[in-house]
Amino acid sequence: MPARRRRRAGIPAFRTTLTSTVAASGTAASGQQVTLTFGSSGKIQEFLVELGDAGEAGQALARIEDSQFKQAVQSAEASLASAQARLNVVFGGSTATELSAAQQSVASAQSQVASSQRNLDDLLLQPTPADIANAQQGILTAQNAIQNAVDAQTRARNDLDAAQDAFRTAEDELDDEHDDLRFAHDELEDAIDDCDPDPSVSVPSLPSQGRTASGVTVSAFAECDPISDAALTALDRAAGNYNAAVSSYNAAITALASKEAVLAEAESTIDGGNLERSIESAQLGLLEAQQRELETLLGPGAGEIEAARRSLESAQASLRSAEARLAELFEPAAPDVYLPLQAAVEQARANVEDARKDLDDTTIVAPFGGQISQIASEVGAQVSASAAVFILLDPELIRIDATVDQSDISDLAVGQAAEVSFDALADATYRATVMSIGLTPSTSQGIVSYDVALAVDTAGAADGAPLPAPGMTASVTITTSRVEAALVVSSQALQSRGQSQSVVVRTAAGDEVRPVTTGVTEGLLTQVLDGLEEGAEVLVGASSATTDATRTQQPAGGGGGRGGGGGFGGAP
Repeated sequence: MPARRRRRAGIPAFRTTLTSTVAASGTAASGQQVTLTFGSSGKIQEFLVELGDAGEAGQALARIEDSQFKQAVQSAEASLASAQARLNVVFGGSTATELSAAQQSVASAQSQVASSQRNLDDLLLQPTPADIANAQQGILTAQNAIQNAVDAQTRARNDLDAAQDAFRTAEDELDDEHDDLRFAHDELEDAIDDCDPDPSVSVPSLPSQGRTASGVTVSAFAECDPISDAALTALDRAAGNYNAAVSSYNAAITALASKEAVLAEAESTIDGGNLERSIESAQLGLLEAQQRELETLLGPGAGEIEAARRSLESAQASLRSAEARLAELFEPAAPDVYLPLQAAVEQARANVEDARKDLDDTTIVAPFGGQISQIASEVGAQVSASAAVFILLDPELIRIDATVDQSDISDLAVGQAAEVSFDALADATYRATVMSIGLTPSTSQGIVSYDVALAVDTAGAADGAPLPAPGMTASVTITTSRVEAALVVSSQALQSRGQSQSVVVRTAAGDEVRPVTTGVTEGLLTQVLDGLEEGAEVLVGASSATTDATRTQQPAGGGGGRGGGGGFGGAP
């Protein structure tokens, strides 16, 4: 008896979202970190911060003993005054005040020239990676602020809808309870009328809806016609029912008042305008952040550079004028007399500046706002100039230094979004953006990889989520592409011959081979760009249109499966 042929399985082509990702591992690092040292040698006198403290830019962090440096400044200033006095002696025609003013003008002009030159040099420099990262971080923060403001508005509107529904429900319940109270009131009056003699029961009038009701009390000595003890039982029951109705009705009044207060608060939140203003403010912040990023990337304009050049030329002209004026005051003395004295004054002035700088260097000052992550010395220790004392970093500016396999590097681009998790921070994920892609390969055990840096959006982390710390091991998933509503089939259904591809489709007339054009492949799914319509039943594992199907593998979830971030929601 011939073997029974197995019917080949088919899976309809369907639409879903395909997401391509690249997985990488790396280490967290501070996007802004510096080692701080004293500029002078000496014994540490005091620390003004402790490990883990946060500080602001310009804040003093530590000092060494400075008495000898203060004495050095005083000695240098005295030497300058003495040298200036000797120089003034040779110029009887010029007063000391005139000479001092002229020399001060020269010094001021020299300082202005130096400042203008630095400004021009800074404008001609290209933006650094740190500048670009800061600008991009500003955009991420602004985008998160907009989303938070929009979410707050959505929540407020949802709260208002819920409060309105709850208020209407409470009104309906109050109507029902008032009807029940009216019915119980009528029953109580009927029960009193059925008693003979009339019992001493005070029945309050039925309150209008919304006004609280009062209960009744049946006297323990109340009597009805002895022939009809049931009348007394009915009276007790009617009084009990009425008191229960009073309790339920009064509770409904209280509930309505509560719902009304919640509704008023929700309406106030919506009508106050603060939600719209928050969104507008956040949108304005995003525009400003985008403008700062554009200015950072483009650098200064030609007009700004030309203005800096003119400023430098003006400062140089002022210096020449000041030097000429000083030279005029020196003319009465012979050059071989005043030049050595003038050189001595200049040297003494330089000594004063050096002494003042040494005094300033006895204090470590924070160059930017950040957190003390390491203290490498202690009070009373002798330290040399340039010896590391602190490490200061910005805990909110975190980057990931990751390595990506050579097979994936071509799919990456600056600006792509990513998700980051850390081994040390369970159940916490963070958004990140590809900041730079290295072009120099690294080879380890025959595996070639490239360095990729990502900026972590710490401002967008969930409330209460801890900040990643430098050195933490990170797992990174970078989204390289995302195709919405892609028409997909099982990758196992594709047949390749050379550069062409086809699938076998089951039709009413029989199985047929159709050539197709494919796009993105992700996990068990492949996008079909042309040659196939949605819902067509595609055979999986068929070698041709006339051969039996091999084993069919249907992805879980109605056509979905696993892969590097690929997902699908099932065939329609």
